[in-house]
Amino acid sequence: MKNLLGLVGIIVVAFVVGPPAKRMVEGLLTRGGVPQSIVEAPWEKQNVGNLTFDSPWQLYKKDIEFPPEVAKMIDSSETQLREKDGLTVMAMRVTYYPDVQTSLTGAVGGAEQSLRAMPGTKSVQFSHDRTAVGGYDGAVIHALVTREKGTPLRCHGLVVARKESLYQVLVTFQADQPAGEAAWKRLRGSTLIDGRS
Repeated sequence: MKNLLGLVGIIVVAFVVGPPAKRMVEGLLTRGGVPQSIVEAPWEKQNVGNLTFDSPWQLYKKDIEFPPEVAKMIDSSETQLREKDGLTVMAMRVTYYPDVQTSLTGAVGGAEQSLRAMPGTKSVQFSHDRTAVGGYDGAVIHALVTREKGTPLRCHGLVVARKESLYQVLVTFQADQPAGEAAWKRLRGSTLIDGRS
């Protein structure tokens, strides 16, 4: 979970200041196979601020310590995550003070550059698409991270800017797990803000 939270922090920093954070994460935490049964089983409804989505299981709240230069810009935040069944699912809301300038483009660019700069990363195939959720601008990010050791990792995420708040949902799993892709599509399809898709 620590490494996934590192990526979360990078996106938060990039959303505020544009460039990626200087401190890079060492990898994304996820391991094991994703069973097909998880895609077909009943899921749990999750709420993080005004964001709702379905998850294979209940997520746990997690406190995050932001760098001092970022913490002073944040009014409040909430993070939930869980790693189970070969999946890591994380959801987060960060609400900034009204006078803080933010950049959704910066968040996306920061995520890509930071993935490429991670120690032990051999290559990264990164793409993103602009989207909207509940009438608010967002981006869907996709990354295939090939490591010098171990199985390549797949990362999918949704980042949405709602007024002074940044919402994120991230899912990671081993790239050779088709059920992981199906789980991401189900989660993404259930995502709402203010009750609207």
